[in-house]
Amino acid sequence: MNPERRSARLSAELLTLEGDALRLWRDADERRQALEVLVGAWERGNSDALRSAVQRWDDAVVAGLQVLGLPRGPIADIVVESFGRTWLGRKAPNCLLLIDGDVLRSAVRSRQSPDEVFRTWVHESLHGRAPFVLSDVRRHYETRGYEEGLVEGLARVITRDRAGMDIVEGPYTHYVRAYEALASVVGIEVEDLWRTLWHHPAGVVRDAFVGAVDEEWNRAIGLRLSRSQEARLLAVADRMFDVAEQRATVGDVRLLHDRWRLAFR
Repeated sequence: MNPERRSARLSAELLTLEGDALRLWRDADERRQALEVLVGAWERGNSDALRSAVQRWDDAVVAGLQVLGLPRGPIADIVVESFGRTWLGRKAPNCLLLIDGDVLRSAVRSRQSPDEVFRTWVHESLHGRAPFVLSDVRRHYETRGYEEGLVEGLARVITRDRAGMDIVEGPYTHYVRAYEALASVVGIEVEDLWRTLWHHPAGVVRDAFVGAVDEEWNRAIGLRLSRSQEARLLAVADRMFDVAEQRATVGDVRLLHDRWRLAFR
């Protein structure tokens, strides 16, 4: 595939990137080679080469998020280790970005698409928009679907829709579909809702949820939530975004719509 065809799938914002960042965003082969270099450096224990390879990948992600209006905040460091937890990446509350080298290696050896690695890196970087608000660890764990749904939704928009990457539905699909169903029911753009919520740090998205829906609803069609609607909306949302819902089979779209409509009756 020639460079023109590769770059034609990028959004106008991403086409403003330059140099290495543009090459990594537009070219799957370039991403694969960069990933192979990163994994090779990690396997050899070459810390200098690993840091250089990680920095190249990370710089491209950060540059892309910047031009898309979703800049990552400062992070303490990027740590590539064997964590043995099956996940590829995590943004820790102490502002470390954790990447599992074993999972990266498996992706390279199985010839898995590098785009899934890129999407995960974008996802974890979106968590890093601001310092984590750690007020109630248990409550955050129980309702983290609010945060994971908005971050995964934005990550898919960025990598699949803006960059034409080969992305498959993976983690947190139920939460993403729940947001999409809500947007459909109330007549707003789901990306606008995600972007509004993204301005609130991880840990307090639930607290901002009702206000964000009200803001977007008013912007789209000039309506405001009543007090009773606000209460019902939060009750339905707590059910939709509870951690237990992630473990359940993803419900059909009609069921998700019906649940949200309960808040607006």
